Amino acid sequence: MQKVVRYLSDCGVRLQRMLMVLVLVTGSVGVVAAVVVGSAVPATAAAQANTYSWPSAPCSWTGKTTGSCVNPKDPKNTNDWYDWGVKSCPSKDSHCGTKINGYVQFDPWGYQFRNCTSYVAEKISQQFGGRSVAGWGNAANWEAAALKAGYHLDKSPQVGDIAVWGTEVADGFGHVAYVYTVSNGVGTFDEYNVAGTGQFTSTYTSQNHPGPRAAPNWYIHMGKPADSGGSSGGSGILSPDLLRSGSFEGTEAGWGTTPPPGGTVNMVDYDTAKSAPAGAHDGQWYLAFNTNGPGGGVYQDVTVNAKAGAAYTGTAWLSSQGGTATGRLCLWGLGATNTSTCIPYSVQAGTYTPIQVTYVAPEAIAKVRFQVYPTPGGGTTDMDTTSLG
Repeated sequence: MQKVVRYLSDCGVRLQRMLMVLVLVTGSVGVVAAVVVGSAVPATAAAQANTYSWPSAPCSWTGKTTGSCVNPKDPKNTNDWYDWGVKSCPSKDSHCGTKINGYVQFDPWGYQFRNCTSYVAEKISQQFGGRSVAGWGNAANWEAAALKAGYHLDKSPQVGDIAVWGTEVADGFGHVAYVYTVSNGVGTFDEYNVAGTGQFTSTYTSQNHPGPRAAPNWYIHMGKPADSGGSSGGSGILSPDLLRSGSFEGTEAGWGTTPPPGGTVNMVDYDTAKSAPAGAHDGQWYLAFNTNGPGGGVYQDVTVNAKAGAAYTGTAWLSSQGGTATGRLCLWGLGATNTSTCIPYSVQAGTYTPIQVTYVAPEAIAKVRFQVYPTPGGGTTDMDTTSLG
């Protein structure tokens, strides 16, 4: 189950941001039409065979291909556990300079062979057309890394998700697994190294997984995997999240403001670990904003080059910095003509409310704009856990 990534710890970059103070402003603005988004039913899929490329990588300390991998000269040093490796550098692997006893330690994504992270990284690449989760660190760090990358996390499994356990398991290194089927809200996992022996298993579920708690802390929603088949309608499988920095974990990259004529928009990415005025919905950070004129708001443009009839659903978890905050959540289709669908919101301080809107393109569009218009004088809106698919 455990996963040690010394290489990644050397290459991590910490993002720090200065806290700012929002200035409350006043005014008024109208609202447009709403749309109802239905709930989904979890999907099921056939169990999958072990598709991992290095199932017999030997232990770098002993040369054995079965059993645990521990340095016999220092068996209590957890940094010398789980060090399986390969003699030949894999294709497109830029991490082959790190070796133990001549064994290359890191796969093309920077994770140690036969560890849970290595298996899931390759599985995601296989299932999602080469998508990479390189550089996410030890398994316990994948929650924060996914949020920073703009993925949506919650506690409801979907086929194609990454299940994440935190520092409470595997001597603090955490654990990750791939969700290959879901039935009645119970996820079943493909995974590696559950027992510390670098082996593949596909029988554990969110109800019987070994460890102090069977259910994962979070499910990272990666989207619709290649082998799920059919359309996603009614399956509970989401298309990949198109937004950058959807949970604002240390960055609001991709987001901008649209100041009203003669007015301003205040936007701050708050860190709840540094005396933020409110709490986050997930993770540690959230975005707060307000405006002093109609039409002011925050937005993100996503290039889609979609045909007429393409549908997109945007979700934002919204709260108020104090009292009540109101405004509109809109999706715009930007093309030869610009069209939109909007839904009004009214949210309270101290709790986050999910607001969703669906837009269907009446003609070909080049981009979708995800935009929130806070009502001038309608309070400061706090936003977290956004997604577009």
